[in-house]
Amino acid sequence: MRKSTLVWSLLALILWIPGLSQGPFDPEGQFTYVLNDEIVAEEDFTFTTMEDGNTRLESVFIALSEEFLLQFETDRLFDQTVVFTPALSLVSYLLTSDTARGTFNVDVQVADGIASMTFTTTDTENDESRSGEQDVILEDNIVASGISGSGSQLTLLQEIIFRRDIGEPTTLLAFNPTDLFAPVVEVDITPLEDVTVSANGKTFQARRFGVSQLLEGQNGDSFSVELLSQEGKMIGYQAFSQTSTLLVYRSDLFPDGFEVVE
Repeated sequence: MRKSTLVWSLLALILWIPGLSQGPFDPEGQFTYVLNDEIVAEEDFTFTTMEDGNTRLESVFIALSEEFLLQFETDRLFDQTVVFTPALSLVSYLLTSDTARGTFNVDVQVADGIASMTFTTTDTENDESRSGEQDVILEDNIVASGISGSGSQLTLLQEIIFRRDIGEPTTLLAFNPTDLFAPVVEVDITPLEDVTVSANGKTFQARRFGVSQLLEGQNGDSFSVELLSQEGKMIGYQAFSQTSTLLVYRSDLFPDGFEVVE
């Protein structure tokens, strides 16, 4: 898993599903990203209940590794804002990124089950720009984000898994607001055996779900993670490739990190 590929995969996909009741989210928190035993980034997030009863998720992804800072010439890689109803139905989504590699802006507004997408991006390496608009019908069985890499987004996906009580391999459709040409993708969810986690001098059992999808269509690479949760709360996730390991954990809950005991 190349670092640049990992970072841009963090910019994909959000969550949407109808007909469910909302559970609690921590008002604020932080995810720390550890790639091959090196802390490379962190994501600060907040969940805010709005006056209309909807919830707003805001997060900012900050690079910490020297390699990322050299590549992007900024530590602030992206900001995202997601507004969703108590039923986790998507209301709006906004993502902005402005780095030395280019700019990336996504704006989605949902009305009557239709997501109106606006997308603009520039690539400084080849001086190319792309933009466009598209409306996408969100059907009853669509969930809108599979793999984003963003811990706060995956927290929403974990909540959907719990609410749907997914106990066997399940494929969901995902709305991808970052791709005008293929805005609907498949997301595979697989319940896995619990694992033992060691943290703060103690050990405990964590529930585990595998989540995977193909990046950039049917011919793209597969990106898979294992979500980890304790007492109904996502505490992190891990991902593996032939050359890399990624561990993401709630550093506000586990300031010294944690270890998955095999």
